Amino acid sequence: MSMTRFGIVGAGWRAEFFLRIAKALPDRFAVTAMAVRNRQRAAELEQRWHVPTFPDVRAMVESAELDFAVVSVPREVAPRITVDLLGADVPVLTETPPAASVEEMSELWRAVGPQGRVQVAEQYQVQPNHAAQIALARSGVLGRRYSARVSVAHGYHGISLIRLLLGTGFAPAVLRGVTSSHPAAASAGRDGVTRPGQVTERESLATIELDGKLGVYDFSSEQYFSRIRTGGVIVRGDRGELRGGDVSYLNPSGEPVVSCLQRDEVGRGTNLEGFGLRSIMFNGEPCYTNPFGPVPLPDEEIAIATCLARMGEYVGSGSDFYPLREALEDQYLSLALDEALATGGPVSTTVQPWAS
Repeated sequence: MSMTRFGIVGAGWRAEFFLRIAKALPDRFAVTAMAVRNRQRAAELEQRWHVPTFPDVRAMVESAELDFAVVSVPREVAPRITVDLLGADVPVLTETPPAASVEEMSELWRAVGPQGRVQVAEQYQVQPNHAAQIALARSGVLGRRYSARVSVAHGYHGISLIRLLLGTGFAPAVLRGVTSSHPAAASAGRDGVTRPGQVTERESLATIELDGKLGVYDFSSEQYFSRIRTGGVIVRGDRGELRGGDVSYLNPSGEPVVSCLQRDEVGRGTNLEGFGLRSIMFNGEPCYTNPFGPVPLPDEEIAIATCLARMGEYVGSGSDFYPLREALEDQYLSLALDEALATGGPVSTTVQPWAS
């Protein structure tokens, strides 16, 4: 596959994911430039990653060879930078969410429209386990899907998975929610370090009625990094159920079958192929195949690398993988979710301009 060269606007925690991936897969990706306003931070990045930095987007675009640019900045400023890059004829892979409010999303859509070369780096749908679950849900094994419970990610990430698992579109939705807060034991954070003591944990539970189907959103504020909190996905259809990695369904003869999604990983036991994920299998067939082969990357970075690879393909072919309109809809529903959790609901959404 061809080399993908991209720039990064931003210098925060998320931006370093893209730098690590480029270092781990140097035959696939190269970060050719970064736009970093803070010059001290820029010097740190240059020294650590050996990537040239520029004080603003214009200087980066004028000085570097780019297939596209990754916008990894706060949601409040991401729309303006996205429009600036498109004005310079640079395709954009922007982080989630693409804007902060309905007004800003509508303004961004008016500025970009369906012809703007923008995709969104929503990694959860291409994390290996979730990608396999989505593929299984779409395969027809479960029959007609009518409900999905997602307890793995917050806000727009969780909404995105619900819509993909159910196969819903842009129809109006009705949301209801409830929250509770309570003390919980502190656990690991982003840096993986577990600190003693307690935190205030916020649990959120909401229902989303959409396209005649039911989504259930279930998330705890401690869920991402905690060693004592787990999540999961349940999808129900009229011929079967997916519960995490377990699958119960009726075969074409109407007989009940119990199976599972199995991770095919190298590097265990006497296997000497290194360590990494090769595929996820269902009944002896791949339901997901790692596009980079067994490389020593965690699932999160495999997913982000997949976004980069698909963006490179999009630039060449115009084939969408998570277009702006889908990301705007997920963020719109996420804002409605926040309102439902604050008020209990019901909160009703309407068809927005990007849905046409």
